[in-house]
Amino acid sequence: MMARQEWSAETYSRDAGFVAELGAGVVEWLSPVSGEKVLDLGCGSGALTREIAQKGVTVVGVDSAPDFVRATTELGLEAHLADAHYLSFDREFDAVFSNASLHWDVRAEQGGCRRGSGS
Repeated sequence: MMARQEWSAETYSRDAGFVAELGAGVVEWLSPVSGEKVLDLGCGSGALTREIAQKGVTVVGVDSAPDFVRATTELGLEAHLADAHYLSFDREFDAVFSNASLHWDVRAEQGGCRRGSGS
């Protein structure tokens, strides 16, 4: 079994801040529209979560790292500590955004993402 990765928001922002900078283009692809509700899956330190919120979107961050959730909430944003495999949300988001988190999922080969039917 693989050891659990420990994340530090401060270290991540300092050493990997380029990830959020490069991810700004992904936010543009999302094309968030004011009034929408977006789930930021793997919100990290909240840099892109904040950028999405600045578009007038209600955004909810989720991350499995307690320090990332703390950092995101300190930005005044809603964030929850959760494993992406066990989310309790049910059709409450217009979109799911994920910039740099899915590749960390060591269980990815066990399943996949599904697109909602919209109904």
